[in-house]
Amino acid sequence: MLFLAAAALSQQPNVQQLDQALGALARPWAEALPALNLVWILGAFPVTLALVLAAAGATGRARPLVVFLLGTGIEVILKHTLATPTPLVVPPPPPWAGWIHALNLTPQALLALLPHRLTVSSSPLAHALRGSFPSGHVFRLTCAVGALAPRRRSLRWGVALAAALAVTATGGHWAWDALGGWLLAELAQAVSPQSSGHPARQR
Repeated sequence: MLFLAAAALSQQPNVQQLDQALGALARPWAEALPALNLVWILGAFPVTLALVLAAAGATGRARPLVVFLLGTGIEVILKHTLATPTPLVVPPPPPWAGWIHALNLTPQALLALLPHRLTVSSSPLAHALRGSFPSGHVFRLTCAVGALAPRRRSLRWGVALAAALAVTATGGHWAWDALGGWLLAELAQAVSPQSSGHPARQR
């Protein structure tokens, strides 16, 4: 599978060098367009979960919700076990920072909730919480659009591309992380049924 291949390659030096080059190219976009931080709000778990729940309620099909939750679990497990290096974040200006902090449980915030003995830098848990592959925000946004408009592949891919640019430019993820998030969402879409009651059309 392409997603598994991307995960396996995420720690390769050549991939990380490419990530650094693409990150440097994209970074000026975040400084010129603060609205790119919107990806951290729209792609947050509570927001995308609400969208997927709305789609499930409208269609009467639970599988899009199930694959969304399973995909989120895969994202969390891989991110925290691969522990790929994270890029340098472009600090979001107010009021973006407040909304982002309110809607996203960051690894740092999670560690702050744990007992001190589990948060020291030498702790295996602290190390595991430093990963960045794959991008959960790209996955969740792409998956939510897929649940809401399962036949609109061009819309889904357009949202994924915009989200990938935003997370890369703002320094929340590397471009390879964004690719992984998109591939995971496409995998979820492949195993999720169409929203209508009719069989999916052959492509």
